[in-house]
Amino acid sequence: MRDTFPFTVRSPQTAHGISVPFLCEFGWAKNELFDILWRINTPESQEEMISVATAFAEAGDGNAMGRLGRAYRDGRGVKQDLGKAAEWMRKAADKNIGWAKNELFDILWKINTPESHKEMISVAKVFAEAGDGGAMVRLGRAYRDGRGVEQDLDKAAEWMRKAADKNVGWAKNELSKILL
Repeated sequence: MRDTFPFTVRSPQTAHGISVPFLCEFGWAKNELFDILWRINTPESQEEMISVATAFAEAGDGNAMGRLGRAYRDGRGVKQDLGKAAEWMRKAADKNIGWAKNELFDILWKINTPESHKEMISVAKVFAEAGDGGAMVRLGRAYRDGRGVEQDLDKAAEWMRKAADKNVGWAKNELSKILL
């Protein structure tokens, strides 16, 4: 086992048979382990999932940060805490984890405060203007509902059209609802 492993492990094997040195050697393996443990969804697997994600997130792994954000968002293995979910998802987004920016928007939407609205619009605008279809749909929803921005169905439809042009499938459904 490597001396540089970022947390104390009870044994050289995780509870699910993936060796700790393997996790160190193959960075993607820790995220795969987290995802498997997420699906198993037992108290034991959740405890291990949080242990793995926390150790790697604290060591600077952006994907682990995002996965820890998801755990706090959903209350899987930890007490649900949207503030902590947003904090970890921000860190993942800052590490340029592509999916984290849209999930940060969704968490901020759920927090539903004037401060969270301001941040979610800021996040969405940057990525939507850079061509991210998921961010375009989210910005369109914000304009549709008047959340964080003045309600504007024309702008909502414009962003949904742009997302549909990017082949974001559910943008077409959202657009048809706005145009009805």
